[in-house]
Amino acid sequence: MLDELETICDLWDAEQPLRLVHSQLYHLEPIGVGTPMMESLTSYVSRLAEVHSVHSYVLVRKQVLPLLNWPSFYKDEHFDHGRLNSFLGQHSVSLNGLTPSVNDFVQALEQLTMRRHLHLLTMLPYKEVLSGQALLRRTKAWCPLCYEEWRESGQVIYEPLLWMLSVVTLCPKHGQPLEQHCPHPNCTRVQYPLTTRSQSGYCARCGRWQGNPSLPSFAQLTDEEKASQQQTGAMVGALLAATAGTPFELRKETLISTISACVNTVANGKPSVFARLLQIQPSTIWEWQHARKVPQLGMLVKISALLEIPLFNLLTATNGEIDGSVGDRKRLETTLPAKSRKRRRRKATKKRLRSALEAVIQHPADPPPSMREVAESLQYSASHLAKVFPDLCKTISARHAHYQAEKRVERQQRLCEEVRQAIQLLHTQGRYPSRRQVSKLLTGPGNFWEPEVYRTWKKALQELGWKNERLSTGTAY
Repeated sequence: MLDELETICDLWDAEQPLRLVHSQLYHLEPIGVGTPMMESLTSYVSRLAEVHSVHSYVLVRKQVLPLLNWPSFYKDEHFDHGRLNSFLGQHSVSLNGLTPSVNDFVQALEQLTMRRHLHLLTMLPYKEVLSGQALLRRTKAWCPLCYEEWRESGQVIYEPLLWMLSVVTLCPKHGQPLEQHCPHPNCTRVQYPLTTRSQSGYCARCGRWQGNPSLPSFAQLTDEEKASQQQTGAMVGALLAATAGTPFELRKETLISTISACVNTVANGKPSVFARLLQIQPSTIWEWQHARKVPQLGMLVKISALLEIPLFNLLTATNGEIDGSVGDRKRLETTLPAKSRKRRRRKATKKRLRSALEAVIQHPADPPPSMREVAESLQYSASHLAKVFPDLCKTISARHAHYQAEKRVERQQRLCEEVRQAIQLLHTQGRYPSRRQVSKLLTGPGNFWEPEVYRTWKKALQELGWKNERLSTGTAY
């Protein structure tokens, strides 16, 4: 018997079992990495909150921020909830950018989910070769047809990083202008990439589905402009896909060398000629070559289209590769005078903008959009449009102001009626309808301090025979 026990003990494996390390949050896989339609970081955060059945605000507040050293979210040693509400709203677009704070946020998410390479969901891979200026649009954009297709086929609804870039205005798949306003007539508000209660595919304001194509877009594109913008979307999408599969980082030194090679090959070493082809100042070329600045994405797209080189190759090519790709196009500057092309383009753009503004006036939406909203949809500043089309812009602004005035009158009337009903209720109960007691019965107690509401209260007291006790006796109300 003892011999058998000794044999069993000899066969027993005394090694400790492996202990698997678990992530604190769900090991959620990003969508479309390595494809032109890979997911954005704000979309990933929204989906991560959804799988945990919490709002984005709770996820960021309770899980992400404790891992970050961001003192700006604390005021007098207390957490600033207003700051977080602002961050998860109009400032959330920065999470898809290329700033150091984005890198901190990505590292915190990777630590929580144990999911690697989340930086690919942002523009961080291009931090050395791309300018952050005008890189991302300030509000969310989406393709309603993509939303509909994904929902009908049972796929996950999300927002690709491609939609966040300001140079991309059309869906590369459908040629549909990306929406930037809720399609429902009684909402039509702009959306932000990430909000406190984000849910992909649904309006953060009214909560309704955004997959329905909206009314005709303000921007009416010509066939040439549409083809150009579709090409831009395809080129940028190919860049995102190629970058996700590369093992090395994009370096500023390589970009500087590439720009110099382009100047030498295309413009015979003359930066002024190359600048004229790109329709920019020669000083900008000098700043690129001496690492004072890096190009914006839109300018790299223009260079890539001019040389017929993929964007990724433009950022990674050597001098020899540039020379070989452009060897038979050394005299591109002789095609058309830059000034005449510029005049024709300006004339066509002005005509398109006038048509778009006239369409807003002739086919008014409900509610009528403000001039700022129209300018955002056209991707121009409101001040520029007001300078070029003063009469049209004044008409649009006046219509919006009239609508706002009507809404204020309706709101005042509703509040005054609430005050009258509250006073009548307290009067029938034999209670003095003081401001404090009336305020308790209002939907918004702070509204009592509006002058018209206050005058309604005083007049109702007089009609019912009550005296203003605060004024006559000095007692608290």
